Amino acid sequence: MCIRDRDTEENTVSERTVGIQMHNTLAGFKWIEDWSKFKKDIEEKILDEDILNGLDKLAKTEEWKSWFSSPLHIWNEKHLLDSDGNEFIPDRVMEFENEVIVADYKAGAPTAKHPEQVKNYISLLSNLFDKPVIGKLVYVKEGRTEEVI
Repeated sequence: MCIRDRDTEENTVSERTVGIQMHNTLAGFKWIEDWSKFKKDIEEKILDEDILNGLDKLAKTEEWKSWFSSPLHIWNEKHLLDSDGNEFIPDRVMEFENEVIVADYKAGAPTAKHPEQVKNYISLLSNLFDKPVIGKLVYVKEGRTEEVI
């Protein structure tokens, strides 16, 4: 017999929904020229207050601003294949003059799996670019980024 805690199950579904909503919204932005318009746009699409507060905090950092204003090329949610045909979808890949940054957005708390996922992206992208590839985890609710080494 299996007993489920309905509150826990509903919270998990709700957290998953918030994460999907956040990813879908951020995938729609490549370049941001007007940060006040960006804020208004995300407030209309994202209902989770913690996500909005975290995005507001991130949007005030020079790192985040550069990700949306100065890359040479940007790919959101583009599919990568490894040599075995396995598919991987990093949230955001940004090519700058001297480096490539791959960012993975997280709506929840950090886990041990997160850096491993980004390390895999770094490995795949290092085969495509002749410049260093840097991995970043973006913990949106916390409003912070973390480099993956």
